[in-house]
Amino acid sequence: MTTYRALRALYWLHGHRDQPVPALPLEVVPKEDQRAVFDELVSQGAIHNTLTMGGGPDGSFDFYLTTEGRVQARIARDTYRHELAMRRVLERLDANVNPSSGVNGDFSGVLSPEELREATHYLVEIGLCKGSERADGEFYHVEITPKGRAAVRRPYLIDGGSAPIAPITNISADNYGTMTVGNQAVGGQGHTMNATVTQGASLDDVLTAISQLRHDIESAPGIDDVDREELLEEVDTLTAKGNKRGLGWLKAALLPFGVQVANVAGQELADRVLAIGSQII
Repeated sequence: MTTYRALRALYWLHGHRDQPVPALPLEVVPKEDQRAVFDELVSQGAIHNTLTMGGGPDGSFDFYLTTEGRVQARIARDTYRHELAMRRVLERLDANVNPSSGVNGDFSGVLSPEELREATHYLVEIGLCKGSERADGEFYHVEITPKGRAAVRRPYLIDGGSAPIAPITNISADNYGTMTVGNQAVGGQGHTMNATVTQGASLDDVLTAISQLRHDIESAPGIDDVDREELLEEVDTLTAKGNKRGLGWLKAALLPFGVQVANVAGQELADRVLAIGSQII
């Protein structure tokens, strides 16, 4: 699921789509959330994985849209204002403030009365608000429902249709061995495999793929013995903790592990690691 903060980032990045951005403006994403947004957008294929671990506890990275990310950012330009308007209406109703009064907006600009009106009607339609209608179909009174209070407190999008993330990921890579995520084989020694992989792998699928990755690390040429042993220990940790903590923990843990693999074993095996993580939604 896409978070609201990731949608905000994509909306802003559309205007900076031809350049790497070392940090997002704080009014777009607070500093403490920027690494989480970076990880989310990398996992969705929206930005390049530029993470290095030399820039402090959260690493050093920038936000640079991929080809797919440019498409997602363009879609975010069309959907973000709708999501923002719904949040502003819910937030103000939750605080017992008329949503049409005062200034409503953010870095993207002030919301128009029409945007707020459309958002209010949609929120009533999906049950996040209740409205008392006049004869002309407009509301003379609107109040938030318990479902609406819960929605505005969650980090995910209120309207799933605002999400610009495509459900299909295309992978093309020269890899050691063969990896399977779900029912899809990825890779193959000595040739390029083009695959269309549906996201949403189960925990068993992901753990199986990690087990296959461990075998390939064991047999891959050109890795120092000490480095290979450290990588195998990390894989065993991923398997043991992932089995207990679930897919969310694995998704977050696979990103820094991919960087470690790239540093000591090469980008091809690292791409394998990132491909596993990209299938977790």
